[in-house]
Amino acid sequence: TARQLERLREQLRLAALPPEIQAIPTRPAVTRGELAALIGTRFPNLLSASASEGRTVIVTDTRGHWAQRWILDVTRAGVMEVDAAYRFDPARTVRRADLAETVGALLDLFEAGNPEAAGRWSRDRPAFSDMSSSHLSYPFAARAVSAGVLPVLDGQAFRPTEVVDGAGAVRAMNHLADLAREDR
Repeated sequence: TARQLERLREQLRLAALPPEIQAIPTRPAVTRGELAALIGTRFPNLLSASASEGRTVIVTDTRGHWAQRWILDVTRAGVMEVDAAYRFDPARTVRRADLAETVGALLDLFEAGNPEAAGRWSRDRPAFSDMSSSHLSYPFAARAVSAGVLPVLDGQAFRPTEVVDGAGAVRAMNHLADLAREDR
C-alpha cells in the first residue's frame, strides 16, 4: 500500500542519517541540538521554504557542533529561537514545555503553507492538573495536546518541566509528519 511504501522510504532515509541522529531514540534526554537535527532532517522542505523569506539569524555558540546546519535551519525558519545573547545552547536539555512550543511553531508553518489546514487541527483548551490556563506555556501545551502530537500524562498532567527523552521527541516528530501528510 501507499502507507507501507512511505514507511519504507522513511526507513531508508533514516538509515542514511548521521550516527548522532540515529542514536537519538535511545537517549534518556534529548538536547536542543538533537531536536533541531530531528526537525531539520524530517522537514527540510518546510524549513527551507520558511527560511527563504529572508530572516537573518545570528547564532554564536554552535560552531563545530555536529547539528550546526540544522540549528541554523530551524532558527531561520523561526521554529526554535536563540536568546538575547544570540546563543542557541545546543547542549541544553529539552523539557515538555520547550517541545510544545516547538511543535506550535511547526504547526504554524504547516498552516502557513496550506491555509485550508488551519482549522483542521483542534484548538481545544484542555484542562491540565498541573498547569492553569494562565501559565506561560499553557497555549503551547494545549495546542500540542489538542493536535495529538504530545500526550496528556497520568492524572491529566502536562508536566511542563519533565525532560523529553529521545523516543518521545521522535514520536512527536512522527505525529507531526503524519499531520503534514494529511495536510497535503
